Amino acid sequence: MDLQGEMMEKVSPQGATRTFSIASVAILPAMRMVQELQEKHPGAQVTYKIIDNEAGVLKALNEGSADIGITLKAPRAKKYRAEKYMQERLSIALPKKHPLAKRKSIRLRELKGETIIQRSNVGFWEQVKRKKIPDAIFIKHDSAKGISKLIEQSSLLTFVSDHQFGYDIPNDRKIVPLADREMNVEFFKVTLASTP
Repeated sequence: MDLQGEMMEKVSPQGATRTFSIASVAILPAMRMVQELQEKHPGAQVTYKIIDNEAGVLKALNEGSADIGITLKAPRAKKYRAEKYMQERLSIALPKKHPLAKRKSIRLRELKGETIIQRSNVGFWEQVKRKKIPDAIFIKHDSAKGISKLIEQSSLLTFVSDHQFGYDIPNDRKIVPLADREMNVEFFKVTLASTP
């Protein structure tokens, strides 16, 4: 009887595992949304995919391959419900002896030719950085631990979010804000208006 009760609980709607899929233009808001959903719905299965453009995020919502979208602008169409979700600002961490380390802010174009460590699959940021930093070399890593090791064992530059991003910046680095408008953005949480 007990086993039957357990089985019924697992297959009943109340006992079913909730699943959520997120499509986002950037990695940090996606990771934050995963954490929030898992806290709100313990045991939920939450997946995310990074899509480097808003049209792709809205397409994922429309096709049903995503339950929640994260975009840079609130879509105007009435079929979407959008709310401000979070802001993020990127800075650059430089060795204190770097010529730009004494500056109060830096433009991306001033990083021309630099080698920069960054997380893999960062979404729309990738296009902005490649377009605005001529001749830069990007060293990418998937894990925060790997990025921390690369930073610790080199004098390479790295992008830093104003939100905790999982890797430490050594004391011999100076964090300088990036002045380009694309480095200070607001994200919107978007769902289909018919979604409860």
